[in-house]
Amino acid sequence: MTSQNVYSKEFLKGEIVKHVSPADESSIAKGLDIDYLYDFKKHFSGLFRIVYRGGSDYINRYKRSPYYCLQKYAKTFTIYPRSDNSFHRAISAWEEK
Repeated sequence: MTSQNVYSKEFLKGEIVKHVSPADESSIAKGLDIDYLYDFKKHFSGLFRIVYRGGSDYINRYKRSPYYCLQKYAKTFTIYPRSDNSFHRAISAWEEK
């Protein structure tokens, strides 16, 4: 678990809306706080591909490609559709209450 807080599905939907990616990017939303990750996975299991974002840890000699980050060093995450089909499933799940 990344946080002791519990984030509701409605709260996470609001955060996705606040962090929607520009139309010319393939991601759906970016810059989501890593503290949301546990509850995000619980509420949206299997609907999105998650990519971790964050800095390198130079103290521990962790140098990384700018396109790759380990979860333990991540500060934020970005969500992508798994495929066109899963994007439509995600939208359907989004509309469910």
